[in-house]
Amino acid sequence: MKFEDLLKELLVRNEEVCYEADQELLEDIMNLVKSGKLKPTALANPLKGKVSLYMPYGEGRIHVTLTEEKVCVHFDRYDPARSPLKHLITDTELSKAAVVLAILAFIGYLIKKLQKGRG
Repeated sequence: MKFEDLLKELLVRNEEVCYEADQELLEDIMNLVKSGKLKPTALANPLKGKVSLYMPYGEGRIHVTLTEEKVCVHFDRYDPARSPLKHLITDTELSKAAVVLAILAFIGYLIKKLQKGRG
């Protein structure tokens, strides 16, 4: 299977797609890495047997996860490097309530910090 075929299926199904990591697919992915079209994410950790790659796509990105057994691809509507909050709210498994609570806690922390600076 070619990586392009995996992308087409992802865009048609609009959900994560996983396939066996066969030699042809892995070589295709490595060529995209060498050409700079696919780049490692901050989550990439080859020592733990998992590699995380991405390529920009519109406002979001295509996110590729490689293990020895499989290649999984999904679409992030928002690139976390450009829109981290939008990414957290729309593209992750965190509930919106958890995100709102985290934001409120951070705002509370900032207010306390500012009040200490005045005193």
